[in-house]
Amino acid sequence: MTIHVGPLKLPTSNDVEDYIGDIRLRLYQAQLRRCHHPRVLLEAPTSSGKTLAYLIRAIEVKSLEPNFGTTIIVYPTNALAWDQVHALYDLITGKLGKKVNLTVESDEDVRWQIADQNADVDLYVLNGETLAALSQASKSSEGKAAVEQLRRNQAKTRIILTNPEILYYIFLYRFSRIEDLIDSIFNTNPPNLLILDEFHLYYGYSLATITYMLTYIKNYFNQIIFSSATPIEVKSIILEEYQKITAKPSIEGDTVRYPMDLELEGAGGILGSEDIPRIKSLVDTYYEKSKGTRPAVKVLVILSSVITCVRFHEVLEKEYPGEVTAIHGLVPTKLRPHKKMEYKSIV
Repeated sequence: MTIHVGPLKLPTSNDVEDYIGDIRLRLYQAQLRRCHHPRVLLEAPTSSGKTLAYLIRAIEVKSLEPNFGTTIIVYPTNALAWDQVHALYDLITGKLGKKVNLTVESDEDVRWQIADQNADVDLYVLNGETLAALSQASKSSEGKAAVEQLRRNQAKTRIILTNPEILYYIFLYRFSRIEDLIDSIFNTNPPNLLILDEFHLYYGYSLATITYMLTYIKNYFNQIIFSSATPIEVKSIILEEYQKITAKPSIEGDTVRYPMDLELEGAGGILGSEDIPRIKSLVDTYYEKSKGTRPAVKVLVILSSVITCVRFHEVLEKEYPGEVTAIHGLVPTKLRPHKKMEYKSIV
């Protein structure tokens, strides 16, 4: 069965003030930029520019003064936070023209780097890894080490990327007992912004935990943005009025999703290592079809088993030597591709 998925375009703003360097803001990004409602639900598809929308809301690019002193962005997983910190850094420095102090990851160890004492933005990742690294470096508790680092950097804008567990520790559990931690997190320049990214991924226990936390911590923030890639209902969670901003499709505008044809084939059951020949035949078929096309990666194979992935990589490497990139739990982070050009034809 073949399913055709059409392109998706989003309208852009016509306001001359919504040009940020060479970027013309999309309409929903411009709407969020000017939104002052204390509670906001942002609905926009994946890869439509939500990260830039957050930054434009948090950092006033046309003025010396930021919109918010401290912005906390909560991601459901550490992987999402690490993925986004580099995107944020590139946007802030490359597109917004700001100087940044950044937490960086190298050789699988998290290290803190002070790039510029006169930076405009302090950009942090606070998770178990970075807090442990801070604690080890300063030979103190994680909370005290965090306070020391936060006090050392005093940019006008502070952006913290974290996860729900660390947020819970900071405000409601162990870290909250450290006298100055919360005061240190919130910059001397109010107001403060909380962004709950990928909110559609929360359910069950994780959603209950977030809802519980919001009851206690919402008054710390002048604005809270619930961001989702799919339509969701948050009134029962917020228990107050909110403004909804939606990235509505249009005939003209920026293309955020290109047309594609999806071919669906029934597996007839769960596939395992014994089905590698069958999977390989599919890869062979699509690899031949994609020869001469523009994308560097011709075929992407996603498997749910590390063992099957390892075995399948061995089979493909024999057939297509030097044309296969394998990414799984047994491949260290530092050995994985980090740039598009580093990926081979088959991933």
